[in-house]
Amino acid sequence: MALFRRAMALYGRAMALYGRAMALYGRAMALYGRAMTLCHGTLWSDHGTLWSDHGIYGGIMALFFRAMTLYGRTMALSGRAMALYGRAMALYG
Repeated sequence: MALFRRAMALYGRAMALYGRAMALYGRAMALYGRAMTLCHGTLWSDHGTLWSDHGIYGGIMALFFRAMTLYGRTMALSGRAMALYGRAMALYG
């Protein structure tokens, strides 16, 4: 039983570390997506609207970068949840 608890504590710490890394990566992705949305996905950009000289391609780029921002925020949130779960598992173990 002691070996199982030790293994669970080690797994929990590893999970918490992975969760923190995932949250950091998610925040970076959200920041990048937001920056690219501002650069390419606004009315003031020549790439980011359906009415630009780039046509539908600009609209697709704008949607892609907005989706990247949302995905990054979701990843950051799930990473924080995983880190919290990992810490709880490490305490239990």
